[in-house]
Amino acid sequence: MAAQVISFRQDDEVTRFRCAMEQGQEAAANLVRFLAAKLDDWLSRMTSQHKASLAEPIAALDTQMSLTTKVGKLADASISRMPEVVKAQGFLPAQGEAASTAYRIGLNAAHRQLLHTIASLQPLAKIAFENRLASHELDPAIGLIIAELTMSLEVEKHVNYFGARHRAFYYGDLIGQDLRGAAPERALLHLPSGAVLQKVPKGTGIVAQLDDGRKVRFQTETEVAVTPAKVGATAALTYTTNMKNSLASSLGAITGMHAIIDPAGPLSPGRRVFNAPPEAPFDVGIDIASEMFAVAEGHRTINLALYMDRATDLPAASYPQDIAPDAIPDPRIALELRADPALVATLDFPSRIKAIEFIARRVNQLAKERNCIPSMDLIYEVISRELVQRGNKSAQSLRTLLGRVLTLALIENRAWPTGAYWTALEAGITKHKAALMGQRKPKSDDQKQIGEIIEAFTVVKGKFAYEPAEIFQKLLGDAFTITLSTETGPVTATTTIIKPLDALTSQTVAKRKKSTAAGIGVQLIFAPEKPALTPPPDGSAAAPVMNIRWNQSGRACPITFFERYMLDAIGITINVKGVSQVSAFSDDGLLATAQSFLPFGARPKDAATFTVSAPEIVSKPVTSIAMAIEWADLPTTPGGFAGHYETYPDTVVIPEPKVQTAYLAPDGWKPDREEPLPLFESRAHDGLLHDRWQVRINIPGITFPPLPRQDAKPLKSRNNVKPGAIRLKLQDAGDFGQAAYPLALVNAMRPRWVPGLRPRKIPPAPYIPKISKLRLDYTASATMDLAATETARPGDQVTQITPFGHRVAFPRKIHRDFGLFPKRLGLASLYVQLTGAGSKKRLGLLFDIADSGHQRIAPDVVGIHWHYLTAQGWKTLPETVIFSDTTDGLTKSGVVILDLPDDADTPKGEFPDGGVWVAASTDSPHFATHPVLSQVRTNGVWAQRAVGNDDHADGPRSWKFETPISGLAAPVEASRRAPPRAAESAPHYLARVSERLRHRKRAVTPFDVERLVLEKFPEVWIAKCLPHLTRATPEPCPGTTTVVITRHPPEVMTSSPEGRLFDPGTLNKVQKYLQSHGAEGVQYEVVNPAFDRIHVRAAVRFSPFLDDGAMAHKLRLYLAQVLSVWTAKDSLGQFGWQLQEPVLRAQIAALDYVEDVTDFSVLHFMVDDTPHYRLADTAHWAGGPDHVIRPSRPWALALSASDHAISTLETPQNIPATPSGIGRLRVGDMLIVSEEARQ
Repeated sequence: MAAQVISFRQDDEVTRFRCAMEQGQEAAANLVRFLAAKLDDWLSRMTSQHKASLAEPIAALDTQMSLTTKVGKLADASISRMPEVVKAQGFLPAQGEAASTAYRIGLNAAHRQLLHTIASLQPLAKIAFENRLASHELDPAIGLIIAELTMSLEVEKHVNYFGARHRAFYYGDLIGQDLRGAAPERALLHLPSGAVLQKVPKGTGIVAQLDDGRKVRFQTETEVAVTPAKVGATAALTYTTNMKNSLASSLGAITGMHAIIDPAGPLSPGRRVFNAPPEAPFDVGIDIASEMFAVAEGHRTINLALYMDRATDLPAASYPQDIAPDAIPDPRIALELRADPALVATLDFPSRIKAIEFIARRVNQLAKERNCIPSMDLIYEVISRELVQRGNKSAQSLRTLLGRVLTLALIENRAWPTGAYWTALEAGITKHKAALMGQRKPKSDDQKQIGEIIEAFTVVKGKFAYEPAEIFQKLLGDAFTITLSTETGPVTATTTIIKPLDALTSQTVAKRKKSTAAGIGVQLIFAPEKPALTPPPDGSAAAPVMNIRWNQSGRACPITFFERYMLDAIGITINVKGVSQVSAFSDDGLLATAQSFLPFGARPKDAATFTVSAPEIVSKPVTSIAMAIEWADLPTTPGGFAGHYETYPDTVVIPEPKVQTAYLAPDGWKPDREEPLPLFESRAHDGLLHDRWQVRINIPGITFPPLPRQDAKPLKSRNNVKPGAIRLKLQDAGDFGQAAYPLALVNAMRPRWVPGLRPRKIPPAPYIPKISKLRLDYTASATMDLAATETARPGDQVTQITPFGHRVAFPRKIHRDFGLFPKRLGLASLYVQLTGAGSKKRLGLLFDIADSGHQRIAPDVVGIHWHYLTAQGWKTLPETVIFSDTTDGLTKSGVVILDLPDDADTPKGEFPDGGVWVAASTDSPHFATHPVLSQVRTNGVWAQRAVGNDDHADGPRSWKFETPISGLAAPVEASRRAPPRAAESAPHYLARVSERLRHRKRAVTPFDVERLVLEKFPEVWIAKCLPHLTRATPEPCPGTTTVVITRHPPEVMTSSPEGRLFDPGTLNKVQKYLQSHGAEGVQYEVVNPAFDRIHVRAAVRFSPFLDDGAMAHKLRLYLAQVLSVWTAKDSLGQFGWQLQEPVLRAQIAALDYVEDVTDFSVLHFMVDDTPHYRLADTAHWAGGPDHVIRPSRPWALALSASDHAISTLETPQNIPATPSGIGRLRVGDMLIVSEEARQ
């Protein structure tokens, strides 16, 4: 019994329990019950056989922890009762957890307590065993064997000591290579904010208590200022450049934008440092509120002109102008170039200043040669010529230039390039056609049709086939969705047209008094059945609002075309036909226009007036008003009024009514013409009067005083008529025969005294002008000058909509320019809001980042730029206030210590308020390689373990200050924790030093390179050197060596193994190390391995009386183990692996639970760095001589697929393997469109 206790190995038992936990809680409970039964047996035997020496210690343990009772209960518990027993014995956590999690923790605690009990009994058992030997009560033969073993161990100890001492002297004292100890364990901690600022000195003790009760002491590595500041929110804004999109491949355009904002706390699952999830909804654009949009009825046409400016007013195209030889170079050229650093970078000058000076000098020279003014065209022509002369090695430089040329044509309506300018562009397009087309396999190498590469530049018979306006409509015709507010919510127009600015005629667009005409035009047509346009029902604006939003489902993303243009002015022109809601007045008073009415009163006469006003007209700067009248009860006799008044006395003057039209200006009534107009029109052939009459009153150049919305309502009195009303003043009508009508009627009714004469004609009643229907049409035009806020009319407002808020930009001054889209800090930005006191003080931002998201090839360095938000917009954060960064460019968990300047501020509406905002941005397109970001917090600090690094333990840890600090809560550990490097074992030490004696720290042979990496970087599991090889070409490449490094296997293997990759920082460190120790002139490419997935399809007949489902699952686990590099045998667990299909089939058939295997094939999934995917299926090889699967690339390792297609059979069958069709492949996992068989 004593020997059994002494020989008990705790490390073996811990490993056994971990494996059981992976299999499930039932397996772990069985192991706990088995260990408790064994301990219960030992306790009973100890108290009976060694009562004198062991009974007292066991009784003490019973008193402290009720040992015998707990062990007995655990040993007697069944699997179903185990949760109840674990809870009753106090092993469950005190705080509330999920049931399954709590039970798992309880089993772990019970197992640990059993182990600790056995460990405390082992010294007592050893004493009892030695006492038994000393008592000479053992069998003599057993005593003799023990003596011989003891002596042999003593001899071996002395012999081994000599060898160990010699190695220690030679390797350690002479060579200087000592046994490496464990790396110090580090923990990233968050110190919760207190009420006031406190400083925690460097070396402050912090204690971590493990779940088994052990305590470990740490010390802070730096001083940390614990501020009351907290992280209020975290946001991300990502611009995508998908090179499979033609706009990105040919023009370098942005193809999309994604945005998300998360409140304080853990971030959205799977969210990377910079990548915002594409499904997160957001809006971006502008809102324009104006009384000009307040149109209630009729056929309404709204023409909107968005005038834009560049950095300067340098014209788009040159025009002739004499330039003196000694003229000063135009400074606008340099200003334009400074505003576009990406364009300047196309010439690859070492200095941007030098590049700007060079381009500006060339542009000025070219302008003097041609006697024209400098322009954007000349800038682009100079750059295109330089690209051709320099060989134009980079397609990206040409993409940038082509994007600028197309933007100039679309936004500023500039004609396409011509002459030598176009020849240079054409040469570059032809040279880089494959890259610009974005195709892996172009149609043919001799294809030189420019139009197939960039449609805008299609040339037919020496001329461009498309005008810029046509390309504009194709690319940007659906770039925006536009709605206007109504009482029931936003409504779209019946017809929406987005056009270049100059495509809208001067009669329909308010013109801006500037020489340049950059921008776009919008035309909205509302049919009469559309509802009235009113302010939003939520009261967010005092006037109707036009919402212009980026249409994220449009044909092209417009961001690239508009990001360098700022809004300068907004022109609005309204054409309305059919306004019936009017206020009309005669000299007698208010008229009811809803029914027939007498415009000049019941007894009209010369100088009578008819005044008309409409609420939506008088509140706008009207340029013309048209009145359309339908007359009622017109005379029907031929000849018009002459026929109507034929029976009247000859003394009656036939009326020829005319009207003098006028409009009400701020200083009184103004006639719009000199001569009066006939009030009625007649047909030429019979004189019948027309029942329709129309007049248009032009209002030249007068802007009426704006009316508040409460004043723009129907009028009850003519005295309250506002400027903008129109008036008809009657002339040449006399009294329409009203005075003569009674006498004429009497005369007509007198009897005739002469018999036989016809009765006299009864004269018709005098005609009184009567209107059955009145309609007004009008045109109004206004311009919002965004730089002159004092000119804003009541209700005018422009709001910029960003993914994270909205900010009023007009008439409120925002002290900076703004455009259709928010200013871009980079291709990707991470925004962090800091709230509370101390936000502008020195603080440490803790970034909790997962070890994920890496690529096989180390991308270019992703440079990080820091900005902070002020009242004037985003500013670059000075490098002097960024004190340290342990995140390695936000690629791993760490702390960034910074101190925000005092002008940090959040303008109202631009971002959520309540704090200040700081942003980390990058211009590199490789930002997708950044890993998953779990959380951002303040007050981060690194702590290092003080003593003992050999007993690292996983699992949760609770933290506290060794000496409590008033006002500070307990520290919290970051959720991501990497285990420290373990101590070097003796065999590994001997191997390392022996290899060092061979390579002598010089990278000469592939062996040297591999061992150098393994020695310097213990985190590398396998290193493979591939001399004279590069991923760029399969041809031998002397002078270049590819080194593939592989991470250690995961601690816990799963049924779905994943490829493990090093982060870019590690790849770069290994590359620099090899470069410094290798031969001069040799280039090293350090990469991660590629992983070829192996997928097995088989129909299997399992042994009788076994559950087929369970056995199929067991077989899948077996395949995941034997087909993955982490756990496979040497044939697969190395570079240059190979897999023989017949051998794998035989291995499966040899399993004790497998009877037969048929319909067997192996699928090989391969992917390159493009990425392009390939699939090979061994079913294609039926009858072929080669059934060996080999790696797709020299740097590829084998990895099991996430699942295997195992079907079951009941009876023996011989089913030949068939190639896998689309029905047997899973979308998103193994479905590859172009299936390729192995040749």
